[in-house]
Amino acid sequence: MGYSYPLSNLQVENMLNKWLTNENKQYVIKFDSVEIGIAQISNIDHSNRVCEVGVLLLEEGQNKGIGHWAFQELTKICFDRLDMYRIEARVKSNNIAASKILDKLNFSLDGVLRKTIYFKGDRIDLQVFGLLQDQYKSVKQKLQHEELGLFPR
Repeated sequence: MGYSYPLSNLQVENMLNKWLTNENKQYVIKFDSVEIGIAQISNIDHSNRVCEVGVLLLEEGQNKGIGHWAFQELTKICFDRLDMYRIEARVKSNNIAASKILDKLNFSLDGVLRKTIYFKGDRIDLQVFGLLQDQYKSVKQKLQHEELGLFPR
């Protein structure tokens, strides 16, 4: 993306403007009527049926099951509505919670882009996770019956 982390307000604004001017799909995540994050489907390639998903939550939205719920919903949209064959998620290596969520949703760790992100004065790795349509089908039943007990209100 070409940004250093943490992002300044101007960088976030530029990123959002870029997202909003192309075919990407963005969803505002609300909890108790308060906007606490964004979920996005980006880099949509209809020819190859691949795309990228991502979730960004404010601190007050973390550790409540909302990230899991958001990734789960993005996965459903990508495969069931957009007919994607593969979806990808890129996660900073220090984001253990996101890695665990993707693992629970049957994503595979496809690779690591070493020292790709400059974060708080340090270089960190970026993990690339992928989920194929047949992998999704194998867990789709589980996702339909899973009860998180928590949904954005």
